[in-house]
Amino acid sequence: GIGEHKAVSLKNGARVDLNTDTRVAWKEGSDARLWLERGEIALSVPAGTALTVHAAGEVVLIGGADVIIRLRNHTMDAVVVTGQLLIGRSMVTPSANDVVTTGEGVLIGAGERRVRTLTPKEIQFVSAWRQNELIFEGQTLAVAVEEYNRYLTNKIVIVDQELAAIQIGGRFKSRDPADFLDTMDSSFGIHVSRDASGSVMLSR
Repeated sequence: GIGEHKAVSLKNGARVDLNTDTRVAWKEGSDARLWLERGEIALSVPAGTALTVHAAGEVVLIGGADVIIRLRNHTMDAVVVTGQLLIGRSMVTPSANDVVTTGEGVLIGAGERRVRTLTPKEIQFVSAWRQNELIFEGQTLAVAVEEYNRYLTNKIVIVDQELAAIQIGGRFKSRDPADFLDTMDSSFGIHVSRDASGSVMLSR
């Protein structure tokens, strides 16, 4: 559910951390498989073990790796924290462009593959939720609000759109936006209020 963070251990030793509002299904056995139906997961798959992951109609194979996978608009967004993943259905003789390694991310969907290299700060940004944190280092307020709203029932709304491009930084609790909202007020002079439904409004 929204705001929840769960963990599942598979019989092959793999650990699956589920971020907020995430749904998965899995099959145990020698051909272990996991289906990401909604949301975001972090996978820790021990060496000598393989796990096939299905998401957005695409397939990746993970072994001896720590990987974060998020569904974004029918696209699979995978980031390799350590180790490597293979794109496709077979681990036999993969071509070089089928391999995504430590510090790289890949967007797969709609017939496209886009591999990118991430900085340590970007890795920190995408993985902070595992410690129930959100870490921003130069992300825009629009990005920060989008991330926060994944965890909140009462959403944050940017009323004045010129605020959306402000770059922010800091380490905050993902489930409690109080410190984040205080920072918006004290550091950026953004007015914070609530409407009748409980939504948080950010304005000049």
